[in-house]
Amino acid sequence: MAEIAAQVGITTRATLTILKGLEDAGYLTRHRVGRRSHYTLDTHQHFRHPATATHEVGELLAIFTPDPSTRTPPSS
Repeated sequence: MAEIAAQVGITTRATLTILKGLEDAGYLTRHRVGRRSHYTLDTHQHFRHPATATHEVGELLAIFTPDPSTRTPPSS
């Protein structure tokens, strides 16, 4: 949580509140592994706002995920 909070520039408490809200809304599923929490994102979940409700979260994430077919192989 501290890493996420620092990267985004918010408090750890705010990070926990946001993650809980996303979990309650069905966007995230939390899995406890020992003392740590691991989250799984439901990429097929639709946005809540009526203007974007026909789109899935995965569509937005695809914009930021590089297409493996366009990667340049590493130099030897």
